[in-house]
Amino acid sequence: MSSRSTSTLLSRSRRRFSASTRRCSRLSSATQGASFFGPGSNRLQKPNLMREIGIIPQLIVLTLAFLAGCAADRPVRPMRLEGFPGAPIEPGLFPLRDGARWTFADAEGKSLVLSIRRDGDSYLLAGQTEREAGIRVQDGFLEILYEGQVVDRPLKLEGRAGDRWEAAGATYTVFGYERLDVLGARMRALVVAADRPPVRDLYWFAPDVGWVRLRTERNGKTIKDARIVSFEAGAAD
Repeated sequence: MSSRSTSTLLSRSRRRFSASTRRCSRLSSATQGASFFGPGSNRLQKPNLMREIGIIPQLIVLTLAFLAGCAADRPVRPMRLEGFPGAPIEPGLFPLRDGARWTFADAEGKSLVLSIRRDGDSYLLAGQTEREAGIRVQDGFLEILYEGQVVDRPLKLEGRAGDRWEAAGATYTVFGYERLDVLGARMRALVVAADRPPVRDLYWFAPDVGWVRLRTERNGKTIKDARIVSFEAGAAD
């Protein structure tokens, strides 16, 4: 091959590479500041051989990142949820009664017992902490208090699936309803998540029973999953 032919080929290769680099630069500028890879990401800025054949790979990456971002805001699976978003929160999801008692068991047979007793004009919850905690309905929420401070606000008494609120360093989300076998009956239970990254607590509430399932996840892996095995309603006020 003559030196002139070699020079011509090199010149054409440089022009193609330069044009590709400019296209990538424009794409990078358009996505700068809104990249799903985070601030300062240069994953879309370095020209390589893939960009020589077009921008399809970048679009695929951005689409997958977008879908992953959307999925992070959805209820965890596997749950067959109903009514998300918008279904109303049903009344009577928590019986705040003297003598109410819930017994749970996990897959390994370990048990957890929660119980409520009345103390004057207030109620106390035993089983969640070493000492009794307070439990009350305040401003439309079920609240659990320890030494006078709210430590959990696991249930909103009125609202809809999709509602969110914050309390005690957690963000709560009403996920909707899931049908569960509860003490021999098929029930619709409201699912509420409390996120304190990397930990997520999930609560299931069934009408006239209250808690029917408790699950804790860390980094997306279940570390506790207890289901109700017995319930005593306690005395009606």
